[in-house]
Parts: sequence; C-alpha cells; structure tokens
Amino acid sequence: MTSKPYLTGHYTPLADEITATGLTVEGSLPPELTGRLIRNSHNPKPGVTPTHWFKGSGMVHGIRLREGRAEWYRNRWVHTPALDGAPYMTEHGPDLTVSTAGTHVVEHAGRLLALCEANFPLELTPDLDTVGAHDFNGRLRTAMTAHPKKDPVTGELHFFGSSPFPPHLVYHVCDAKGEIVHSAEIPGATASLKHDFAITRRHVVFIEGNVLRPRRALRHPLRLERPAALPDRGHAPYGRWCPADPLVLH
Repeated sequence: MTSKPYLTGHYTPLADEITATGLTVEGSLPPELTGRLIRNSHNPKPGVTPTHWFKGSGMVHGIRLREGRAEWYRNRWVHTPALDGAPYMTEHGPDLTVSTAGTHVVEHAGRLLALCEANFPLELTPDLDTVGAHDFNGRLRTAMTAHPKKDPVTGELHFFGSSPFPPHLVYHVCDAKGEIVHSAEIPGATASLKHDFAITRRHVVFIEGNVLRPRRALRHPLRLERPAALPDRGHAPYGRWCPADPLVLH
C-alpha cells in the first residue's frame, strides 16, 4: 500500500477500463441536455507508482446523455507510448508523442484531443478510444499547451508551445476547420514554464513566471516577476514585453 496522497482515498487510481450502458438516473435529466460530458485525469496503471501528482498516465471518463437518458459511461486510458513506458527524452531529443495526456481534454473542428503541455495532443474517438498523436497535418512542430483558448467569434483555436529548449515559446492559431494557419516564435521568451495564457480581442498575453527568491524563510512565500508578452493577434511577427508588479505568494 502506498502512502502517496495522490494515490490514496479519493485519488485511488482505477484499475480497469469500463463500459456501462443504460445507466440508472435518479430523478430526471432535461431532455434538451444532449451530448457528452468528458473529463481527464492522471490515473497510473496498476503496479506503477509515479513520483508526482502529474506523472500518472491520462485516463478520460465520459457520460453520453440523450433525450433524458444516460446512454453510457466509459473510461479509457489515453494509449500513448508513455503508457507502455517509452521514454520522453531520446538520443534525438524529446519525443513529443510520448505524453501522459492527462491534463485536459478539448474538442475542436470535430476532433477530441487529450492534452499535456509538454507534448503533441492525442486524438480520441467519440467513444474515447485512442487514435494517436495529432500534429495538424505536420504543421505542429512544438508541444501544445494543455489550455488552448477558442475565440467565440471566429471559432479559431489559439494555443502555444513552451519548451526549456529553443525556441522557448511559439504561438499558433488554428482555424475553425482544424488547420493551423499561423505560427510564430515569440522573441525574448525564456525557458520559464508558461502553463496558461489569455487572449483578448486584439492581443495574446503570456506570463513569464520566474521564481526568484523566498521572502520569509518560515512561511516559504515565493516572489514572481511577471513581465507579459503581447503579440498582436493580427499575426504581426513581433511582440512586446510589459513590466508588471511582482506577485508575492505567502
């Protein structure tokens, strides 16, 4: 029995892939509530003890609702090379197909994508089986953030690739049909982790979240310097860095 908190109690991993149909509904479901509710999480295989909360292999869970019925529940591991122990780092550098694919799941242009920010997205079928790594017909050559943003007006999907190796930050725009129509390296970015970002009507905002030093040893606060890059969404090949007040975490 492991004592790791992310593998016990509420976080105990499931050991099996399950399909259940004709689910019992307590109460009633609105008949207009039709579609799939899908979530993603880290769920290591039996016998595997990851060293971190986010190291377990991705597992997607889904419920299919239609006309007041709960038609099915199923859970599936995202079957990437990492699930079978393939290494991320190779003699040729990172293998972007070797993903835990357990951070997030999104749908865009008819494709269901399981995401982890250090890798390619992994495409899934509507029934949650794994199709394989998706590189947008060869246009994606970086990792893809786990937190892309969809423009509600144009239907475009905005995302980025962040890496400790150059290029450190590449911004991508995917159109409503699922094709990458713009990619640009953001000059001046560093190897700092960029977990999330924001979009506005005109700009894309990235945060350089470098941890500099603790302020009080006993409470272990962190001081973060937060300059932000704002490349123009009009696809200009440049951005600018804006100073921001430091954020102190106590």
